[in-house]
Amino acid sequence: MTRLGLRLTLRSGREAFIRLVITALAVALGVVVLLSVFAEFHAFQVTSKRPSWESTNGVTSHSGSTSHDELWNYSESLYRGRFIEILRVAGLGPDAPVLPGISKLPPAG
Repeated sequence: MTRLGLRLTLRSGREAFIRLVITALAVALGVVVLLSVFAEFHAFQVTSKRPSWESTNGVTSHSGSTSHDELWNYSESLYRGRFIEILRVAGLGPDAPVLPGISKLPPAG
């Protein structure tokens, strides 16, 4: 059936062939745009759920040295219908302040 359609298209002149090529290119372009939108949407969902240290609040020292500074990122999550509060802390040096309830900040990583 495909052979018959191609033979009729190609034998009916140059105009039919150009229409076939333009239609095939338009379909290919539509598929590329659709797949790009799906990929971009999935990438946005994955990225938006990942916490970033670039959007943290910092506690800075007045001495001008960064060894006494820390970054923290607060977020909430939902697990089995209950909210979980998450506080991630990153000390920027060995002299960073320690949070109440722990003896020292954990090492990096």
